[in-house]
Amino acid sequence: MLTTFETVLETKQKLTDDVYLFRFRLVRPDKIVFLPGQYLIADIPQKNNQSIKRLYSIASSPDQTGRFDLIIKIVEKGLGGSYLMNLDIGRPLLFQGPAGAFTLKNTDRSKVFLATGTGIAPIKSMIASIKNFEYKIKSYLFWGLPYISEVFMAEELKEMEKSGNFSFDICLSRETDLGEVAGDDKKHFTLGRIDKGLDDFFLKTESFKDYEYYICGNPGVVESIRQYLFQKGIDTGNVFSEKF
Repeated sequence: MLTTFETVLETKQKLTDDVYLFRFRLVRPDKIVFLPGQYLIADIPQKNNQSIKRLYSIASSPDQTGRFDLIIKIVEKGLGGSYLMNLDIGRPLLFQGPAGAFTLKNTDRSKVFLATGTGIAPIKSMIASIKNFEYKIKSYLFWGLPYISEVFMAEELKEMEKSGNFSFDICLSRETDLGEVAGDDKKHFTLGRIDKGLDDFFLKTESFKDYEYYICGNPGVVESIRQYLFQKGIDTGNVFSEKF
């Protein structure tokens, strides 16, 4: 059964031209327990005392129980995003949840995370939670974006990498060079789609068929990556996905 959460908007942060982070503080109940990868259902008020429902993946760590983060792409004429953009700090909003079966498995297998755009939201929560596992495992992120201007939280990813058990590759599908990227940061970028980054990864990783793969993003891209992994011989039981 879903829980209804009374919240207030605590922070609104611009990440790129059309992507924002919204942080909500829990009021009643004042804590949330969820599995990394799950989502909440926002109750977006409309005219005539009506409302619409919008599903948003939780981007924050499960350790952060008194508040949660959402990473949302603002789409022109999108009712949910438009409402949130106009919501003032300190104003209330109702959510139901948590819900969703796209969750991180607490196993001793290495994890490969594959995200496009704001599909990074549940993946971010998953990566942050791995430190609480009983197993010490390695994890890898391949994040697909069209342009360098759409990259956000790169510094946060670099901090995560300092653990020694995590690495990331941002795959830029429409860029032709990395001239805007500082010298040492170039190692974190690939020109091309996610499958290009994976091709290079598979060439130097003998045991990749034993890993778990978590995919989230645009429906067409998610299905394309799934088929790519199956063609590489990865078992369907090791591939988990969520379509945005």
